[in-house]
Amino acid sequence: MIQKAGLLLINMGLAVSLFGQQTHGLGALLRANEYPGGDAGSKIQACIAALPANGGTCDARGIEGAPTISSDPFQGVTKSGVLILGAGTYNVSATINVPANWTIQGAYGGNRLETRAVNLGGTVLSWKGSSNGTVLRIFDAYHVDVRDLSIDGNLTPGTTGIRIDSDSHPATHNIVVENFTIYRCFVGIQWGTGNGNQADKVLIYNGIIQSWMPDSSGIVVQGANKGQESKIEAVTMVSVDTGIDLSGVPSYFTIKECGFGTPVTPGREDPAIKAVGAENLIIESGSSESGPPSGHGQVARVFIHYLASPYNVGSVATVLINTKVNEPIIIEGGKLLSV
Repeated sequence: MIQKAGLLLINMGLAVSLFGQQTHGLGALLRANEYPGGDAGSKIQACIAALPANGGTCDARGIEGAPTISSDPFQGVTKSGVLILGAGTYNVSATINVPANWTIQGAYGGNRLETRAVNLGGTVLSWKGSSNGTVLRIFDAYHVDVRDLSIDGNLTPGTTGIRIDSDSHPATHNIVVENFTIYRCFVGIQWGTGNGNQADKVLIYNGIIQSWMPDSSGIVVQGANKGQESKIEAVTMVSVDTGIDLSGVPSYFTIKECGFGTPVTPGREDPAIKAVGAENLIIESGSSESGPPSGHGQVARVFIHYLASPYNVGSVATVLINTKVNEPIIIEGGKLLSV
């Protein structure tokens, strides 16, 4: 039996967290600091390559100094496993592409809510790449769990914190992003990019998204055939112009216990939730209650701007359950039921 800072390894190398949750990966536990490489990314890549074919755990907590990830550590990886990242800031200049059947486990931390100065604790992926880049990408992957991470986009124009998408070869599904903070990104989480390929059964849970960038969005679901049987729960979006943008016509989609602060751009009243033809959308126990910022009128924003889609006119419905609404609701087609 090996016990090491948050993981308990028992029963033939099965990785199980101290909270009793089974994580991906059977086999060896290898330490990335013991492998060659010019930076943290290449050490992690070498560690993953050394794992057996049936997968295992790569523990990167022993890497010292100011770790840098300048190349994708998962390039070409087909085995399953767990990557453990230690507390500290990783300077990332290349997109990290998470393969199927992988867990990325960090050390949970983040800023105090609505604090503009970035002094993050825990594991931080700090973007040092070019404009319009993506820090973490989940593409054509399934059974992926990303937990206990902070992402800092450093106000780089067009930067996306996490991108979830597929070309349906295979479809992306069973994705969990939990216990996260995303700061200073133009888009916190981009879910789809306008195509009709599948990215379903996704849970985004217990996070904070703060942008401070004009025209920014917290979570964008874009493109048909996205978000079926999916949920956004317990996510607070502060200082973003649009909170959740459902441009992708998701169906059987739930938004639960999410909070929305004021937009970042003075004088604008962007919606907390924008829905275009969302079918069977449930909004439960949500709230938009931060009050109007300086320069606004009597409301901070529109709570919901709901538009019907030409693809499902007459069939769309939104249900509000125990939701605190302090701002207007605009409906242009579709149906709304409040209970």
